[in-house]
Amino acid sequence: MQLYKLRAEYAELILMTDEDGVLPEEVIERLDKNEDELETKTENICIMIQGYENDIDNINKEIKRLQSYKKTVTNNQESLKNYLEYNLQSLNKDTVNAGTFKVGFRKSKSVNIEDWILLEDKYTTTKTTVAPNKTQIMKDLKEWIEIEGCSIREKENLFIK
Repeated sequence: MQLYKLRAEYAELILMTDEDGVLPEEVIERLDKNEDELETKTENICIMIQGYENDIDNINKEIKRLQSYKKTVTNNQESLKNYLEYNLQSLNKDTVNAGTFKVGFRKSKSVNIEDWILLEDKYTTTKTTVAPNKTQIMKDLKEWIEIEGCSIREKENLFIK
């Protein structure tokens, strides 16, 4: 039986009291059976959750491995480019046709800033990020300092051991 159906049946069974407010024996037996099914379903769901946690850990490890490999490949690529550039410049070669590749240098311009502190405001950009300091807010609220628009909310978090 699905978990939501167990929940609905459990609620229905609880309402089946006799005129003295006592649950009949067959209702108690069904409640016990539902309790066993609930434990089995919960155990199976927890097994699945642990499986997903293991998958997530393995995926994160693979991501780290691939990022490390990407960094190695990128460094090798950059090293080869620098090697080629150095040798072409040493030989005073502006272009080289090598099979299907044409290698050479082209001129470009970029701005070089020696000391950006000396720049006028119109040549600078200011970036500001504003975010609530939840740690400080929690500390002050715990000390009974009233902060408009803030309160401590108590939550129940599911745990699986």
